[in-house]
Amino acid sequence: MKTLVLLITILFYTLMSFAQTDIIYPTKNEKVIRRCKIIDVKNINIVYYQKGSETDSIEAIAILRDNLFISLKSKNQLLLYKNQDFNYYKKQYNRELINRKIGIGITGLGLGMFAIGIITLNNENKNGSYDGNPTTVLIGIGAIINTGIGIGLWTSAATKAKRNKNAMEMTKPSLNLSLGIHKNGIGLALNF
Repeated sequence: MKTLVLLITILFYTLMSFAQTDIIYPTKNEKVIRRCKIIDVKNINIVYYQKGSETDSIEAIAILRDNLFISLKSKNQLLLYKNQDFNYYKKQYNRELINRKIGIGITGLGLGMFAIGIITLNNENKNGSYDGNPTTVLIGIGAIINTGIGIGLWTSAATKAKRNKNAMEMTKPSLNLSLGIHKNGIGLALNF
């Protein structure tokens, strides 16, 4: 009976540890809190959470709760993802788009070399003088290598570009224009 109770207790705490899948992105100088359960958010950016059996609160700029990213941006705070801002991810995204285009070009070069190799091989077979011309063999090997490198570069750059685009969406600064009453009268306000 004691072993059954102990087994159920261990199973319960194991399931509880796996159930804590929320992520908290604290203010600039603090570490990201993973594998926690967000209980409540108060005062725009104060997050109450449970990690293991301990309950605590922290000031945060964003949370990931039930696989939903929520920005808790307050005034004069940049929204960060993995300690980087929107401009960093935009530069990385543009760089990966260039790498993807280079990969497409290298793949095209490899396919072109493959076509030239087939044409050269057909000409040698028509003439009946196929003696294992090293040029044809080198063109074929170059075609295979270029195509492999190009496809690898193309796919990895496309994957990285997609990740950086997702990070850009998470850190995108919000701008809104509003008409309202201010201390000097009625006016337009640009909030960012």
